[in-house]
Amino acid sequence: MAREKFKDVKIGDEQFHIGVVPADKGNWAVMMLAGGKSEDPIIFQKIQDLLLSNIQVFRGKEGVSVPMRMYDPARRDDAGNPDPWLVKDLEVAADVDLFNQLILEATGFNFDPFFERVKKEAKEERAKVSTTSQ
Repeated sequence: MAREKFKDVKIGDEQFHIGVVPADKGNWAVMMLAGGKSEDPIIFQKIQDLLLSNIQVFRGKEGVSVPMRMYDPARRDDAGNPDPWLVKDLEVAADVDLFNQLILEATGFNFDPFFERVKKEAKEERAKVSTTSQ
C-alpha cells in the first residue's frame, strides 16, 4: 500500500496540510530520535525545522482555500536575523499549544509508521526466539 503524502488536520480555527519529510532527512531525524540525541537543543531545533518546513496552512482568496507554505528556517529579515514564519497572520510562533499540536501531528504522521514497524518486528523476533527456545 502506498504511503499517503499529505494529511490535513484542523487545529483551532486553522486547517493545516502536513506533508511527508524527504526520506534522507526523515531517516536522519528517526536515527536522532531513536538514539536519544533529540535532547540536544541544536538537533531538536533541526528536527522541528524539518517538520515545520513540511507543513502548509490553508488560506483563502475569493472563496477558494489553498495550502500555503508557512515556514522556512533559512529565511532572514532585512537585518539578517532569523525570520522563518512566512504567513505573518498565523499565530503559531506565539501560541505554544498550537505549536506543540502541530509538531506532534507532524511527528506522528512522519515517524509513527517507522516506529510501529520496528515494534512489530521486535515482537515477532521475540516470539520466534521464544518458540525456538522451548
